[in-house]
Amino acid sequence: MEDYSNRSRFQRSTRSIESVTHNSRRELPSSLKRSRNAEIEDLGHLRSQMRIGVPKSLIDRFRRNNSLTVTDFANSVGTRKLKVPTVAAEDIWAVKFMNFIISADELLTEGLTREVPLVGLVNDVWVNGAIDEVQMPFGRRPQRPSLVETKTHSRPTGPSEPTKTRGRFQLMLYKHLWDIIVIRDFPAAQFFNDFVLNPQHTLSEEVQQTATSLGFSAKTLDDLVMHYGSTRRKLPPASDWLQLRFEFQEDSSLPKEEYFEYDAELLMNQIENILKFWKGERKARYVSREERWKCDYCHFKYECPSGNNTSHYKGTTGVAVAAAALAGRYGVQAWQAFKARPPSARMRKFYEGGFQPTMTKREAALILGVRESVPQEKVKEAHRKVMVANHPDAGGSHYLASKINEAKDVMLGRTKGSGSAF
Repeated sequence: MEDYSNRSRFQRSTRSIESVTHNSRRELPSSLKRSRNAEIEDLGHLRSQMRIGVPKSLIDRFRRNNSLTVTDFANSVGTRKLKVPTVAAEDIWAVKFMNFIISADELLTEGLTREVPLVGLVNDVWVNGAIDEVQMPFGRRPQRPSLVETKTHSRPTGPSEPTKTRGRFQLMLYKHLWDIIVIRDFPAAQFFNDFVLNPQHTLSEEVQQTATSLGFSAKTLDDLVMHYGSTRRKLPPASDWLQLRFEFQEDSSLPKEEYFEYDAELLMNQIENILKFWKGERKARYVSREERWKCDYCHFKYECPSGNNTSHYKGTTGVAVAAAALAGRYGVQAWQAFKARPPSARMRKFYEGGFQPTMTKREAALILGVRESVPQEKVKEAHRKVMVANHPDAGGSHYLASKINEAKDVMLGRTKGSGSAF
C-alpha cells in the first residue's frame, strides 16, 4: 500500500530503501508449527493470558502482543538450528533464543552462520526476523560481521529496481536490529509484558535437555534470556557495508551482486514514516501502477479502495479486521476463501444496501479462530472474545459485529441470519 516511487533519491542511490515488510512469509521449522501457517508472531492459540483491549490503531489491532517482522530469508544449508517439539509460547521463544546462541557460536568459531533470528525494539516497536547469512572476516580489523541477504528471482535479466530497493531496506533494517541487540541491554521485563509471557514458566523437558546439550542449564524462560544476554554481548556491531545477492531461480546462478553502505539517517526517516501509518498517525498511500505486484503481499488487499481488488464483491470489506482480534492470519484466509467463491444465487442481505453469499461453517470457524468440531461452549467463548475487541463501543463497527455474530450463528447451527447484539 506504500508508494515510494516518487522518491528519486531512493531509486538512484545504491543506498536507497523501500518499506518495512510487516508480514513475514517465514515459517517455523515443521516441528515447531501448530498449524500449516503458524509463525513465531502468530501465537494466538497459545495465549491463554491474552489481554483484550480497545484497538486504537493498526499496530494495536493487527500486532497486539506481537512484533512487526522483517521479511523472508533464504536457504538453510550449512546451519545446525534446533528442531525441538514445543507446546507453550515460552518454549517457542526459548528455541528462538537458543538458535541465536548457536548462531553466535558458529560465527565466532567457524566464521559463517545462516538464519540468525533477531528480535529487538525499533522506535519502541518490537521487530523480529532472521538474517540470511552472517560472515566474520577474521583477517580484517576492526573485526565486524558482514551481513548478506540472498534473493531469488525468476528473470535471468536481473531484479527490477523496486525489488533491489526492497532488498536494500531489508538488509539495512537487519543491520540496525543486529546493532541494537549486541550494543544495548535487552529489555527483558518489557519483552515478557508485551508478549504476555511468564518469565518463570518451566520449559519443557525437551527444551531443557537441549539447553544442557549446548553447555548451559536453563529451567525457565528467564534463565534462557540471561544466557542469551551473555552471548549477544560477545558479538561486535555489524559492518556498515552490506551485501545483497540476487539468485536466478532456474539454475541458482548469481547474475547480480551489490555492495552498498548503511545509511542510518535514511533508514530511520523511512522507519518513522512507516510507523506513523501503523500507529494511525497518517493515512496510507497507494503504490504506483508499476509496483502493484506489492498488493499481492498486503493484508489489506481486500479492503483497499485503490481498485486493485478484482473480486466479485468489491464493496464488501472488513472481515479480516474483525477476525484479527483473535484468529489472526486465519481471518485473512477465511476472507480470501469467502470472496474467491464464484457468484451464487444463494445470497442474503446482511445490512442495508449490501449483499453477501451465505457464510460456510469453515469460514465461520476461521473467523472465530476455532475448529469446526468444537463444543458450543468454545464457540460462545471465542465469539465473546472477538466481539469484545470489535464492539462498536470499542472502536469496531456494526458491520464487523454482524459478521462476528453470523459466524457464531453458523457454528451453532442456527439457520437465521446474524442478528444485532446491540
